Amino acid sequence: ALAVVLAVLLGFRGLDLLLILINFGTPVGVLVFSLASQMGGDVRLSCMAIVGTTAASCLTMSGWLILLMNLGLL
Repeated sequence: ALAVVLAVLLGFRGLDLLLILINFGTPVGVLVFSLASQMGGDVRLSCMAIVGTTAASCLTMSGWLILLMNLGLL
C-alpha cells in the first residue's frame, strides 16, 4: 500500500502505476518453499505463507485496481 500511495504522490499514472501495483502487490514467490526445504527451514510455514499471500493478493489487488480506476489514475 505504501509503494502505491508513494507512486501516486510522485506523479506516476496509467501503465507505470499499474506496473508498480503489480510489482509490489504480488504474493511471496515459490522460491521461498525451495529455500526452506533446502536449508532445513520450516517447510510447512513456507507453504502457508505462499497460500496465504496468494489468497490475500487476489483481494487486495482487486481492491486497488477498483480504487485506482475510480480515482481516474489508471
